[in-house]
Amino acid sequence: MPPSRPSSRLEPRPNNRPLRRRKEKREMAALNIDVDAIPEREGGDFDPLPDMDVIAQIIETDVKENEQSGNTRCTFTWEILDGQYAKRRIWDGQNIKNRNPQAAEIGQRAVKDIAAAVGHRGPVTNSDQIEFKPVLIRIRTEPAKGDYPARNKVTAYKPIGATASAATTQSTVGAATGAGSRPWK
Repeated sequence: MPPSRPSSRLEPRPNNRPLRRRKEKREMAALNIDVDAIPEREGGDFDPLPDMDVIAQIIETDVKENEQSGNTRCTFTWEILDGQYAKRRIWDGQNIKNRNPQAAEIGQRAVKDIAAAVGHRGPVTNSDQIEFKPVLIRIRTEPAKGDYPARNKVTAYKPIGATASAATTQSTVGAATGAGSRPWK
């Protein structure tokens, strides 16, 4: 019997399955809530926080590169650890690479200040080096501009020991929340 030759045509796929798998149809969850009957909430959790210094930690870092401009923006998600605003989050965006050298310098200086506040020395090569490490941040409110509402901005980063009251609060917050370590480890 002669050896088999490779086929010049495509072999059929097993069971003639299509290239893409179709998602199985499933039933939707029945909620049955008349949302129009629920009164509107006054204020809400998205009102800007008052100007203050507070203990917080970075819980997430998102780096996005704009391929068209070549700019890279880093967004830090800060979570407040103490006081009446505990668990509230603030987003802090920094340009770490930008065609405008001044914008890049401002963003890189902010990362340097964060690293110093958490006690990290040397290059910051990944976000693990600065995440889940409590620091004292200064929050200020930027006033509304045009169609944009007022918003919070982080304007300074300091080590916890920067004030006596912050250091005392840190010891109780750290013990209560396990601050300084990743919660899933």
